[in-house]
Amino acid sequence: MRSIKHIIGPSAFVLCSLSSAIAAAQPANNAPQHARGLEEIVVTARRSEESLQSTPVAVAALSKEALEKARVTQVVDLVRATPTLTLSTAGPGGTGAIFLAIRGQSKSEANSATDAAVAIYVNGVNYARMTSGNFALFDLAQAEVLRGPQGTLFGRNTTGGALNLSTVQPGSEFGGTLKASVGNFGSRLVESGIDIPLTDELALRVAGKYETNDGAFDNAVTGKSFKELDKGWGARATLNWEPSNLPIRLSLVADKAEFEDNGSPSALRAINQDLAPFGPGTPTIGQLYALNGLNVDDFLYNGRNFDKAYGDPQTGYSLVDDPYNIGEQEGLAATLEWDIGDWSLKSITAWRSNYSTNSLDIDANPLRLLGFYSVYDQEQFSQELQLSTTIGALDFIGGLFYFEEEGDERSISDSFGVFGFIPIGLTLSDFESESKAVFGQVNYNFTPKLRGTLGYRYTWDDRSITRRGQLGYGLNPNGSVAWAEGRDPFDESFSYPAWIVGLDYQVTDDMFLYTKVGRASMAGGFNTRPTPPGREAFDPEELTDFEVGMKLDSFDGRLRTNVALFAIETKGVQRIVNAVVDNVSSQYAQNAGDTRTYGFELETTALPWDGMELSASVAYLDANYKNGTFIDNAGTLDDPIPYDRSAEVVPNAPEWTYNITASQSFDLELGTLNAQLGYAYVDDKSLSAETARPGATDAQRQDIALANKYMTLESYGLWNSRLSMDFRNGVSVALWGHNLSDEEYFTFAFNAYSAIGFAMQSQGMPRTYGIDVKYDF
Repeated sequence: MRSIKHIIGPSAFVLCSLSSAIAAAQPANNAPQHARGLEEIVVTARRSEESLQSTPVAVAALSKEALEKARVTQVVDLVRATPTLTLSTAGPGGTGAIFLAIRGQSKSEANSATDAAVAIYVNGVNYARMTSGNFALFDLAQAEVLRGPQGTLFGRNTTGGALNLSTVQPGSEFGGTLKASVGNFGSRLVESGIDIPLTDELALRVAGKYETNDGAFDNAVTGKSFKELDKGWGARATLNWEPSNLPIRLSLVADKAEFEDNGSPSALRAINQDLAPFGPGTPTIGQLYALNGLNVDDFLYNGRNFDKAYGDPQTGYSLVDDPYNIGEQEGLAATLEWDIGDWSLKSITAWRSNYSTNSLDIDANPLRLLGFYSVYDQEQFSQELQLSTTIGALDFIGGLFYFEEEGDERSISDSFGVFGFIPIGLTLSDFESESKAVFGQVNYNFTPKLRGTLGYRYTWDDRSITRRGQLGYGLNPNGSVAWAEGRDPFDESFSYPAWIVGLDYQVTDDMFLYTKVGRASMAGGFNTRPTPPGREAFDPEELTDFEVGMKLDSFDGRLRTNVALFAIETKGVQRIVNAVVDNVSSQYAQNAGDTRTYGFELETTALPWDGMELSASVAYLDANYKNGTFIDNAGTLDDPIPYDRSAEVVPNAPEWTYNITASQSFDLELGTLNAQLGYAYVDDKSLSAETARPGATDAQRQDIALANKYMTLESYGLWNSRLSMDFRNGVSVALWGHNLSDEEYFTFAFNAYSAIGFAMQSQGMPRTYGIDVKYDF
């Protein structure tokens, strides 16, 4: 007889488990009573401090303590605690790249001239480039995941949401934290944050982090390891000045971070042995394997070789042959807050520089099919002015925003080197962009319990790019790269509104209801890499979001239940295409029709008995293209052959995601003992899909079906745990483990099955464990 879990499905089973947890939160007559309920959480989801439970935004907030318990050291770690937040990492963008998705809104490539659908903000400063989004996190005070479009107050194309991070601010007394950690795979980490009061009005905090490891994957062909972190460090200095005789507060922040590892592993998922890349009569991929004395089955991932990689480009060009990931970023920021009577003025001025480079044998096998080397170099400046006030029943915040950036993107790709020649493809793109916006949002209290919200933002974007490239050997006699002269200049201007209309009602002190409708846009732009004719640029994407939600505290604050239901209409979806253009590997964005998405998110936290905290979240997505809206061209610009791709799966929209965590604390004579166990699940997720073109043969249709299969990351669930002892003398010791069941899962995919003859996926981390020792003084 099948179990109820198999009958109703794992996701519905979790909902039943949540209901059980809620019921358990109501104590029996003889159960011990809590001295207090769940703590109030203050968030800045609307650019001002508000209680989480009375903020009309779907937001998940993690405090410093929660971040430490979950051992969040990178952005990827936030997925374990946040519903609907999913991500892709590694792959062509390298280990520093992060591609976040919320409610099916995402970008999945590192093009320097496209923006992220989920923006990252640190202390109010936008980190614009996805290639540096996964740098090590340290000394965080709070992490907020804002779900849904945030176009009015946050801007910068946040059609999916925003990751709003804040760091620990300097304290008024000398003190701090020292932390050291060791773990398997030779993992070693030291971290510190120290408060240094200079005067009664001036305080400094210095924080830093350094880590290394020996790598978790081996290359069975070259004998080298992958994901071996040679160095990863970050440092930040925060200086705060708050004079007693002036109504101002000034914060100056300087930060710098670097990392260097020896490349990302990749698993070969499929080989198209019957493909003849250069047409009938030329060798097939299977014949090339045989001619080189290779057996395909030796390199395909088959469930027994997850920790192995087999790539070996052998181009003779070290930048392509030696896998590595290198990233550097630094920044300066100044935040000034000035109280002018009943008005408050806030200025955020920031400069940032980002540099990353990586190489990867993306075909994941010893046959020389496709390898590449890329460089992303970017510099940005931003200025934001916010003016806010409260006048009777009206709260207002508005301001101006300015952003500019410039940089270049370079890549070298080696395609089909197995045929005995080296067709090095070179691309170089110089880009510039400028964005200006004016915004305002009003909250009006019609009654002490009923409040309305009206917000508007208008953005002007100017973008330009010069694409250069050539196909050929591309190397000077001394081995340096022979870049082509500048050509293909493009420039374009876009302007678009964002708005929000909302209504919320404080039913009781513990129940809060809200509804809202909003619109946001993703700017259009240019593709930095080779594209088919007519695909050099793409248009803006427009999204309208409808949402209703409830936030409820019950049982004397021992149970918290927050739920949001949403419907999203998106026009002109910007979608990433992996392709080979003129025998050069490429990724580019195109507009891909309209989508309609429905879903819900449920988060609950319960304190069923003393010391126990149960938390769970579940999210459901139903995302589809609207029939007849995704029409592609199988012909040429002059002689188009339209065909409908609207039946394809929407990328980065897993149907179910959920997580459950149980944490039990014990007050002992020596201190506090805490045990935590959690499970996080992500459903199947497609990164890209294809549809057979008109006139396709049965063999071609079969190839496309296989390509779609391997562009889908299979569902997986990860168990994580932590056992800590916080002694009363300020010393803490914690044992931790991630992916305890050693689940084999993948975080990125690349499809060249029909064009070059392979499909690859990037492996996620295996089981890791270690011990942390921390001292607070």
